[in-house]
Amino acid sequence: MNDENSVPPSDLDSTNDATPEAAVSQVPKERKPRVFGKFAFWIVVFPFIYYLVGMQCGSYLESMRVSFLKGELDQPHHDEEANRPPQEEIDIDSIEVDPDATFLLGLLPLGKNSYPYTYVFNVAVTTAIVLLVGWGYFKVPFRVSIWSVIVGVVGIVVWVGLTELDRNFIHLGESLSSGREAFNPFVALKDEPSFLRKFLIFRFLGLVIIVPLIEEFFVRGFLIRYVDDPDWDEQPLAEAKQLGWLSPTIYGVVAHMTEPFAALAWFSMVTWMYKKTGSIWDCVIAHSITNLLLGIIVVKYGLWYYW
Repeated sequence: MNDENSVPPSDLDSTNDATPEAAVSQVPKERKPRVFGKFAFWIVVFPFIYYLVGMQCGSYLESMRVSFLKGELDQPHHDEEANRPPQEEIDIDSIEVDPDATFLLGLLPLGKNSYPYTYVFNVAVTTAIVLLVGWGYFKVPFRVSIWSVIVGVVGIVVWVGLTELDRNFIHLGESLSSGREAFNPFVALKDEPSFLRKFLIFRFLGLVIIVPLIEEFFVRGFLIRYVDDPDWDEQPLAEAKQLGWLSPTIYGVVAHMTEPFAALAWFSMVTWMYKKTGSIWDCVIAHSITNLLLGIIVVKYGLWYYW
């Protein structure tokens, strides 16, 4: 007579005969250690995204100012506009504006280019963000090699040389992009010597320190790894598949349509160095050196279209 509490043999067999594969599948997958941790987005991605958005907002505000001066903000209805005779292009510099007139809630002068004012504001806020999250950059050991200096110096020759070659002979950049406005601060801000000095300080701060830092950590610390795996912070630095290694160059050309040949060569060269040394800080230093030399060349020779 069987005990009513005993377990049937078939049930015992189903309990004890679990396969090794099933047992392994029940074990949670071990997560790889993260490089930047739970604040990875705010350290690596957010500062650069904010800077880009700020620059775009600055361009939009300048276009609003120009449209306001031309009287284009209050557009007529489409049928009225179709019947209106074409007007000659208005020279903004020829329009007389009250020197005390402002726009954007009285924050920006109406008669002057908005670029230096919005740029100073954007770099100041970006700098504050970098100071807030900057501790996270040093989760990556600060390691710099001589290659950063070599690539940085060679980089300015490559950038200026290929850009001038295209501007004077090939003209691909002109066909791809309308280009940036050549802004000469010594002319635009000649009546504001105090602000001129502030602008130049912030221009070089952004050019030499802030942009190289946030752009290299975004491109080499995020983009290369995100292309390989959306869970990007679990991927080791300086390791990528083919498309991952190509992504900085693709980004560089898209972001610098006015200088496509220079961007193609420069970003590829820095990626080669990154693969060779494995240090993201080498990329930051090389970027800083190239930008510093570019800034000096722009000011010394008046090549304002690089700004």
